[in-house]
Amino acid sequence: MQSEHFSEFWLFGFAGYFRYSPDIFLCIKKFLEKNVDKGNTMQQFSYKQLEDESFCVTGYEGDEAEVVIPSVIGGQPVTMLFDNIFKGHTEITSVTIPDTVNFLGGFVFDGCTNLRQINLPSSLVDIWQYAFVRSSFEELTIPDGVKYIPPFAFKDCKSLRKIHFGKSLEKVYGMAFQGCDMLERPEFDEKVDVSPKAFE
Repeated sequence: MQSEHFSEFWLFGFAGYFRYSPDIFLCIKKFLEKNVDKGNTMQQFSYKQLEDESFCVTGYEGDEAEVVIPSVIGGQPVTMLFDNIFKGHTEITSVTIPDTVNFLGGFVFDGCTNLRQINLPSSLVDIWQYAFVRSSFEELTIPDGVKYIPPFAFKDCKSLRKIHFGKSLEKVYGMAFQGCDMLERPEFDEKVDVSPKAFE
C-alpha cells in the first residue's frame, strides 16, 4: 500500500524531479538496476509521475539499436512520452511502445535517421507537433484512437512511402506531411477534414 507521505529525490541523473512514495522509489531503483546493461550498450529512461499516478518518460540515455519502452513503473502504467526524448539518436533502428501509452510529445523521434520500424500502440490518442520529424521509417499505421494529425507531425520524413489511418480520424492539419517527398497520397473517408496544405 502506498504511503501518504511523498518526497522528492534526484535519482540516477534523472532530467527532473518527480513525486512518488518510498515504495515506488524502491520499485524504480530495482527496475533500473535490472534493465541498465553494464556492458558495451546501455539503455536508461528517466520518469516523472503524473497527477493520476501514471508515469511519463521524460528522458533517455542509451546507444542500443532496438529500444523497448517499459509499460509499468512501480506498479503504475507508462502513459506518456515527453518531448525530445529520442531526439538525435541516430543509432536507433526500432522502437517498441507499450499499449499503455496515450500521448506522444513533440520532437520525440526528431532526427532518428535510422529508425526503420515503429509500431504505434492501440492505446494512442494524441500526437503532438513534430513528433516524427526527420525520421526514416517507410510505412506507419496510425491507431484508431487518434483523431487529429497536427501540423509538422511527419515533416521531412523523406523515406515515408505509405501511411494508414485509423477509423476515428477527423482532421489532418496543414503541413502535417511537409517534405514527405516519397509518400503516396492516402485515400481519406469523406468525413475527414484534410487541409489542402497537409502535404505541402
